[in-house]
Amino acid sequence: ILLGILEERKIRKTIGTYLDSAESSGDITRFGSCVNILTPGKTRIHTQCNLNATETGRTGTGILQPPVSIFKEGISLQGMTKHEDITLDAGGGDLRAMFVADPGFVFLEPDLAQAEDRAVCVLAKDWQALKDYERTNFKRNPHGLKDDRHTNTAMYVTGLGFEAITDWERQVGKKTRHSGNYAVGKHQHMLTLSKSGIFISEFAAGKQLTKFHDSNPNIKGVFHLDIQQALQECNCILKTPFGRERQFFNRWSEELFKEAYAFIPQSTISDQVKFAMIRIISRLGKLYMKDFFFVEESHDSFLALCRNDLVSEAAKIIKEEMEQPINFNRCTLNRDFSLVIPSDLKIGRRWIDKSDTY
Repeated sequence: ILLGILEERKIRKTIGTYLDSAESSGDITRFGSCVNILTPGKTRIHTQCNLNATETGRTGTGILQPPVSIFKEGISLQGMTKHEDITLDAGGGDLRAMFVADPGFVFLEPDLAQAEDRAVCVLAKDWQALKDYERTNFKRNPHGLKDDRHTNTAMYVTGLGFEAITDWERQVGKKTRHSGNYAVGKHQHMLTLSKSGIFISEFAAGKQLTKFHDSNPNIKGVFHLDIQQALQECNCILKTPFGRERQFFNRWSEELFKEAYAFIPQSTISDQVKFAMIRIISRLGKLYMKDFFFVEESHDSFLALCRNDLVSEAAKIIKEEMEQPINFNRCTLNRDFSLVIPSDLKIGRRWIDKSDTY
């Protein structure tokens, strides 16, 4: 009964929030929001970006509403789901397929690979983990998944072998690592998993976190301890490699520490993408807003429209700028290390992982 209720809510959200979203009431293509949607009678869909949505510097997106737009319209593009809820037979993983590039254009979507976790590895001085990230000789299991860091995490928190890991278990591993990095408790970890359709008990969530920390002692032993010491010595002020500062005003408690743990990794990756976008605009020059448009930014990635004959040049520029080294010498947790995060690039007419290319 409970799963049935959740399934119906999922379907209602898919239809009401995404499929029945209001199209643009006016053509603002000249501002770069040129995205077509494959729904009869609809041509454009827009999103509204909030630059100060979070205290870490991450942006947020939402629907357009007064005074920006007379009527409520559009979609929060950052909230568009990528994965199916395997526990629920409600679909949703293919929703992004309804977005189609303009004629003569394709979507470009670079994505920094495991970006936040790489930053945490630097802060935790887990140099072996960074070496593991440099591997290129991956094996693939029958479900098409690589034996990368998230898959390996899924293996030791679920107890399954490599051959048995599906995308569902990989999401468990990925979210467990994220929760462990930022000292999320077992109850909140259980709730985080449930939002992705992964339903386990609080006890099982706690066991996952215990297994994670047993396999990653530097998270608590180096990263978390250094953050606490920095807060004590620097008047509760932390600074990222890009110079973004934040002072924490919560009382001295675990809640303060949790906010502090997340600040440097999340802010650093978000700023890396934003500064890369600025440099891309500069290098494209007059081609920007004519043959190349940014349409969405999502913390460790962005979405752009690019004219077909510019794809090779734009892809080269994007890769160079997204993979600029991040110097952690300027960080509160000073590390003599320049982090280069590889960027994967998806190209296609539709906004999905696998799409017909131009």
